[in-house]
Amino acid sequence: QAAFGTMGMIATGPGQTPVIGTTITALSKDLALERTTISSLYLLATLCSACVLPFMGRLLDRLGPPPMFAAASVSLGLACWAFAYFTHHSVTLGVAFFCLHFLGQGTLSLVSQNAINLWFEKRRGRVMGVCTFVNALCLTGLFSSAVKARVERTGWRDTYVLLGGLELGLVAPLGLMFIRHRPEAYGLCRDGEPSRGYDGLRDDTCGVDAEKEAAAAALPQEAADNADADLVAGAPSPTRIGSSSPCTAYTKTPSADLARAPDAADFTCAESVRTLAFWAMSGGAFAAAAFCTAIFFHLDAIFSDPGQNASLNLV
Repeated sequence: QAAFGTMGMIATGPGQTPVIGTTITALSKDLALERTTISSLYLLATLCSACVLPFMGRLLDRLGPPPMFAAASVSLGLACWAFAYFTHHSVTLGVAFFCLHFLGQGTLSLVSQNAINLWFEKRRGRVMGVCTFVNALCLTGLFSSAVKARVERTGWRDTYVLLGGLELGLVAPLGLMFIRHRPEAYGLCRDGEPSRGYDGLRDDTCGVDAEKEAAAAALPQEAADNADADLVAGAPSPTRIGSSSPCTAYTKTPSADLARAPDAADFTCAESVRTLAFWAMSGGAFAAAAFCTAIFFHLDAIFSDPGQNASLNLV
């Protein structure tokens, strides 16, 4: 899942700014539009796609990664062809930017990362770190450089026809074959741990005994008894941010918190938006994404200024 989830993240390239940015100079000449106009259209398309993306997240929770991956990759391929064949003025360019950004950087990226996260818990940070590194190397480095070279050789329209064909003929079939639902649906456990008597109805049969033993060893006897009772009953974690009645039994030792990690991460949407952590992480992600988008979008123009070598874009 990590390998094909990373493949999906790389396949978002046609809708990512590092790739779209390689076409801006050619777009400006072909459509007779100023870079300021194209930048404004891209900003508007980005904001609109961000507003729609939460609905795709809810649909992903309902349907799971396999059908969403197939639908997103096929739709992105068709959007690439539409971008190549039907973009002739500012209105169609804005619509094309929205479709590429929403389906690529938005939906397909969301589905690919979710497909990876569902299969890992204890090793999730390590796996996502490796996947992010590979994605940055392949997408921001190799993919965008290859697209820029082809745009200069054959033009942006032919380039996006090829990218659309790759999405439809390669990414979508591989996603249908290898992207899977959460491991509990197949009687498996996250991180490759052995399953204990999975009955098809419950997903808490992976490592429950180990969690109970770890919690009992770390806590006083009275707290351990309470932990056993809660684990058996499947009670939700009382350590959520903003809880009015936190249970101190689970906050005395780090090992107890680790044992309760699956429940402690269970927040509803309404609970999440009322936490400071949510807005701090969202604000940081927004600032980083906005800065990187602006740089990559105008990277070609920056290195094409007098005194600069345009070939440095490949670096």
